[in-house]
Amino acid sequence: MKIKALILSFFIAGSTIGQINIDDYKVGNTGIVNDHKLVMDVMENNHPGFSEAVNESFNKAKNQMGIRSGVTLTIPVVVHIVWKNSAENISTQDINDQIDILNRDYARQNADTVNLRSILQPIAGNPNIQFNLVHVERVQTTTDFNLSFTSLYDDIKKSSAGGSDAWNTSNYLNIWVGNLQGGFLLGYAYPPAGLPNWPAGSTPSDPNVDGVVIDYRGFGPNTNLGGQIFHGRTAVHEVGHYLGLRHIWGDGDCTQDDGLNDTPTTDSESQFDCVKTKNTCNDGAGDLPDMVENYMDYSDDQCQNSFTKDQANFMRSVLQNQRSGLLSPASINEVEEVNFSMFPNPANEVVQFKLSGTNSARLTIINLLGEKVYQENLKGALKLDVTSFKRGIYLVKVSSTSGELTKKLVIK
Repeated sequence: MKIKALILSFFIAGSTIGQINIDDYKVGNTGIVNDHKLVMDVMENNHPGFSEAVNESFNKAKNQMGIRSGVTLTIPVVVHIVWKNSAENISTQDINDQIDILNRDYARQNADTVNLRSILQPIAGNPNIQFNLVHVERVQTTTDFNLSFTSLYDDIKKSSAGGSDAWNTSNYLNIWVGNLQGGFLLGYAYPPAGLPNWPAGSTPSDPNVDGVVIDYRGFGPNTNLGGQIFHGRTAVHEVGHYLGLRHIWGDGDCTQDDGLNDTPTTDSESQFDCVKTKNTCNDGAGDLPDMVENYMDYSDDQCQNSFTKDQANFMRSVLQNQRSGLLSPASINEVEEVNFSMFPNPANEVVQFKLSGTNSARLTIINLLGEKVYQENLKGALKLDVTSFKRGIYLVKVSSTSGELTKKLVIK
């Protein structure tokens, strides 16, 4: 939830969005907006009890941390590029580079780990999490996406509002990339939600808004917004929130923290800088300086290079519990929400698709590079000549008003 006001002049003094005065969320002297506080206030306003439920979820995940396995956990990712102007339709190379950055940073294979100060090296952790880009959905829109206190920028997640519909949010990490109007936010994410023990009404009424949103000017390497250069760490920060992490300063002062034991206590966020001489809270014996190198601070992208061990273990706990659907085979197998069949499978010449129980659906075929190779509206039945398709495994996604289904298709 790395929400940043990158150009102070973007802010209109006393400006309000719905019931919210955005100036109330600015911190420090850089125009940064506190993303966590904004998201939590919006969700609490719309779903009373949400804050309490998030805290319960956090404590449950913390108690489940246990012994960390060395097994790599892999998250399937769908990236939605929602663009109006050509500059917003970012390249496939930039998308792949951003996924590479996530994979390096979440495996502690980024070259700049050597920049972590020696006093902090003992607490550095490796989440051992990887990201598999399953599909890139590109949607051209005529809509301007503006901040709202009732829904943030969630219209970008809905085709009916000019955005792009989510793939099943239980089984995929959806990342939406677009132009977030107003210069208020560079990105945001919702924390884990939907636990069975959560109070009624405390979770979003629409599960399809779950995921991460990034401004196109902060997605990928070497991007520029208002003269501030970004190197892909906004997505690293937002996925951290998506997996339950809080800001390292706990959005408070020295009396508050992020709930994890090994992150040094800090009284405030960094100011897009990399001041390694700061030690804003004295914790007595064993006190450590402010960890400006942490991905969950607001330091310069080139300064960030590490999670702590507790942060790494905590995210793995969330991924194996609250967000375990991301690890489920259902993410590339069958979720029977749509009555749909295809045969033969494997196939080498013709595949027949049959739909029943609904009038129509959208049929999309995607290769394992995440490239859309075929799309058509399906009504009843369809015969498709696949002789021009390369041999291999494809994902067939069928979406209708009654739900969606993803199946594997093998072409030999």
